[in-house]
Amino acid sequence: MSRRSGPRSRPSGRGVRAAGPAGSALSLHGSAPASEDTAHAWAMRLAWLVLALFGIALLVIALGPHKIGDNFAETDFYGGYAQGARALEHGHVDPARYGVVGPGYEVALALLGLVVPNLLLAAELLSIASILAGAALWLRLLATRANAPLALVASLFLVTNVTFLRYGYSATNDSLAFALMAGSLYGLLARPGRRAAILAGALGGLAFLTRYNAVVLLPAGLVALLAGATPHAERRRAAVAFAVGFLAPVLPWVAFSLARGQSFHFQFFHNIAYDVFARSKGIAWDDYQKLMQPQFHSLGDVIARDPGAVLRREVFNLWEHLRLDARVLVGLPVALCALVGLALSWIDGTLRRLWPILLVSGLLFLTLVPIFYSERYGLPLIPCYAAFAAVAFTSPTFALAFGRSRRFWLKPAAARLQLRGQGDAPQSRAAPGGGAGLRGDAARAAPAGGSGDLPQAADRVSRRSLGGAVPVHEIAARAGAVRPGARRALALFLLAGGGDAARGLVSARHHLRGAGAHDPPRRPSARGALRDRPRVRSRAGLGRQ
Repeated sequence: MSRRSGPRSRPSGRGVRAAGPAGSALSLHGSAPASEDTAHAWAMRLAWLVLALFGIALLVIALGPHKIGDNFAETDFYGGYAQGARALEHGHVDPARYGVVGPGYEVALALLGLVVPNLLLAAELLSIASILAGAALWLRLLATRANAPLALVASLFLVTNVTFLRYGYSATNDSLAFALMAGSLYGLLARPGRRAAILAGALGGLAFLTRYNAVVLLPAGLVALLAGATPHAERRRAAVAFAVGFLAPVLPWVAFSLARGQSFHFQFFHNIAYDVFARSKGIAWDDYQKLMQPQFHSLGDVIARDPGAVLRREVFNLWEHLRLDARVLVGLPVALCALVGLALSWIDGTLRRLWPILLVSGLLFLTLVPIFYSERYGLPLIPCYAAFAAVAFTSPTFALAFGRSRRFWLKPAAARLQLRGQGDAPQSRAAPGGGAGLRGDAARAAPAGGSGDLPQAADRVSRRSLGGAVPVHEIAARAGAVRPGARRALALFLLAGGGDAARGLVSARHHLRGAGAHDPPRRPSARGALRDRPRVRSRAGLGRQ
């Protein structure tokens, strides 16, 4: 293993010695290993082994039990991404489809679909490859900017994170955007030269065309370059190269969209309007789309409706998103470790090398504040939390070292307890409007106390509809065998799980035997929504009142 590039902190080795047995010493602070190259090599070998085991676990899940998409994020695959990819394969490109997310994911899925005809399997393989590539890039980035032990511990926090695991195999665009952002940061912060700057910018542009909030890579990258926080010696030329690389994939797409008559605007203001005027009042997403969405045509319309309400909601979201990141995204123990690690990084000098990562993550966090919270959107933030949590265990400051050389630390042993609790973080399963706006049997069976007992309510409905309760966790496995007459009960189960029942019902309907859920359509459509969705709603008894 070659020696790492970039600056490296040298701990002073000063420690507060405490009394101990004869011939030994206990120090408050630690010192560096005798051979940093040997420690670096062993830490990197272990980290690569961890990622390999993580990849095997993802493949086992994707090729085994995950045979149908979930009723939350993966409904976008059935209702949009799969159809968009098939349309691209047939040469139909509609820029109007990409007001919320860019075309990057559907283009990648369409290309992979030429090799893997089953689009669900192709999407799973794309997510696995992307999440592993992104994790590997973060491993190399942290080993270069800081040290290998920190990168190893951060990798352990990554692969034991529930959200990171879940979206590592899900049929969503989250993993691809994560990998492209990681590649952009690696080329920017770990590789010198003009080519690396251009490549970093190009990957950032592709990340933007996959997830629009990745646009923060452009200003954050320019700040890091001009501040001299990168390996690029010629700051101004590197900044120009990075900007040119970023615009290289973006400008042709914008020009094509304008040529096809599509105005250049985003639809994110609907997420803000829903969060401020609907979700905060318990109004479901579907009801917002039907009753309130036509009232808003721009961000200005949203603000003009009630500027005070918008301001109050955004201030509330700033704290609420931080709180939910701590509780849902990474878990309270890891969040506390990240806070401690941030303080220690300022003391031992690690923050001087990691502040560009903190800047990018902070800007990404701010782009998520105006919209409703979902842990999937926080996937690119997990490496930052993991990196600073790792600092808490790998910094020589307060290492509780023993031995006369002070190279044996007690502090890293505490990381084992944090890793064991990493998978216990509560996961938010609520989709926009999930659990609200119940209709028919679900409304009658739901308890008066709210949506906390929805699974029990669905259980009672299933006894009337199916003649016996079917555990919710078995629904996905049995979806291919559910008879058409039982689709209504299946939709109620999906609703009880926190998703959009009608979209989940469409997903289940496409998985009935003989439906050819993942076969190429005879008449591909570039439209994002399923044409038969209102009819399916009506048949399921979930029509809007």
